[in-house]
Amino acid sequence: MTEHPKMPARAFASLRTDAHERSPSGTAVLWGILVLSIAYGIIILSRVWVVGPDGISRGTGTVPYWDFSNLWGGAKLAAKGQLHTLFDTTAYRQELANLFGAPVITGEWSYPPTMLLVGAPLAILPVGMAYLLWISGTILLFALAVRQLHLPCPNAAIAVFSPALAWNVALGQNGALTGALLLAGLLQAERRPYLGGALLGCLIIKPHLAVLTPVVLIARGNWRGLGAAAFTAALLLLLSIAVYGWEPWYGFVTHTGPLMRRIMEAPFPQGYQVRSITIFVLARALGFGLLSSYLVQAVGAVMAVVMVWRSARWPLAAATRSALVIMLTFLATPYSYTYDMVPLAAPLALLLHQRKQTDGRIDLLALTLWLLPCMPFFEVGSIQLLLAPILLLLLVARTLITARKTRTSDDRSRYQVLGTRRGVALPATSIESTESVH
Repeated sequence: MTEHPKMPARAFASLRTDAHERSPSGTAVLWGILVLSIAYGIIILSRVWVVGPDGISRGTGTVPYWDFSNLWGGAKLAAKGQLHTLFDTTAYRQELANLFGAPVITGEWSYPPTMLLVGAPLAILPVGMAYLLWISGTILLFALAVRQLHLPCPNAAIAVFSPALAWNVALGQNGALTGALLLAGLLQAERRPYLGGALLGCLIIKPHLAVLTPVVLIARGNWRGLGAAAFTAALLLLLSIAVYGWEPWYGFVTHTGPLMRRIMEAPFPQGYQVRSITIFVLARALGFGLLSSYLVQAVGAVMAVVMVWRSARWPLAAATRSALVIMLTFLATPYSYTYDMVPLAAPLALLLHQRKQTDGRIDLLALTLWLLPCMPFFEVGSIQLLLAPILLLLLVARTLITARKTRTSDDRSRYQVLGTRRGVALPATSIESTESVH
């Protein structure tokens, strides 16, 4: 009987991976999910943009531009010399109603004055044209940021055309812009620190999404990136003062900040809280008091900072490190909603790709979190409040464990190579003791 030579384990693993890459089933599932996501977006758009003769959306009960009405309308009022109305909610809604020719029953200026610089060029255009330019332009920017991850086509499409993006398009939100700045900034900071830092500094328009970026830059010793971020943020702040004066910053501190805090601290449940994905609102939903909820959120934020700091010192790929920072950002901030999840779709698409590369399976944790913005539409928001932080914690923990195992394996291989070059067989105990130092 002829004895066949054994196939080396590494070669077998390579063949198995190639077989998974050739398997069309996972790819077909991703394309199918993407089609459903686009269909979901069309349904959301149709609900928001069914407008009655009074100019009011039948789906939202206000003007169909929803959040974009603040960006466009606020910048329009600032250009007309009516900055003071941004910090008087009643007067602000009345002026928006005058601009749109329809009642505006909800809406408040909720941004730092630096956001007025973003809205200023859009306010020159008619609102319909400005809305289309805003939506198409920010999606393009986010797609360009996702392109830097070098994902296969279906995963890249999953990253861009997520359910979170559907809500952004329907409501004219800014998640695609902030997502592009956060993702591209983190990725570029590794190779082009000045560019990456400048992109991250632009997040002064929505600073709670940049809460962990100084941590990772400092932990990496990326002082050029940190300096560029600080310089860009300061430049935009000074530019907003030069253009609009001190008044909007005074109003932001005395009116906008306290207003947004009251909205965040409102007793549970409120209608908008169904879309929250933070530890803070989860604690409120579970019956915690205000102080206790802040303490629970503080624990989550400290954990996020520690995880970012420790993982920043590991030899991770830039894409994996950026994915970790983005996921941990949503555990650190007490204020974020499903429409803010646009940047989160990119790490989830990356995890889906990595899982398929590893064992050919669909990453159900990542996919569930990716689908989470659909849940308010199906009126199961209480489940969402429980799922979002838990899924994020599980995904972060798994990513860190996988990265740690990879690092340990790489260290073992490196020391074995060093021992071979020196003509010494390095024993396993010696390897393990050396690893413990790192």
